[in-house]
Amino acid sequence: MDGYCLQGELDKANEILDLMAAERLICLPAKGLCPDVKTYTAMIEGFCREVIEEAKDLLENMEQSGCLPNSVTYNVIIWGCLKYGSKPDAMTYLKEMAKRGFTLIASIVSMLLDQIQGDSQDRDMINLIAMLV
Repeated sequence: MDGYCLQGELDKANEILDLMAAERLICLPAKGLCPDVKTYTAMIEGFCREVIEEAKDLLENMEQSGCLPNSVTYNVIIWGCLKYGSKPDAMTYLKEMAKRGFTLIASIVSMLLDQIQGDSQDRDMINLIAMLV
């Protein structure tokens, strides 16, 4: 699935995930057939490159399936939100990261600083960045 996502072939990656669910393979962790955080994160990153709403939906589905996102997952989804100019969604994920005790990577901090550079009134984002670095 990771290879399909990296190539931008999200339909094929999604087909595999759907097939696993349809065949109830998604429930066979002993055989290594459950999507894990790396699988979901790769798919979320692929969707962030093309359709941010799909990425956000997949993150929600990930959590509902019992697979918790990690720091990398949140950095990826925040990158996607910022790429598409969705600052409110980025703030939501930043708050969730802070609650879970995760940290930001340098490139995301740079993107966030670029976002607030012209908006000195955005104290909430500034405070969140300070908590997450």
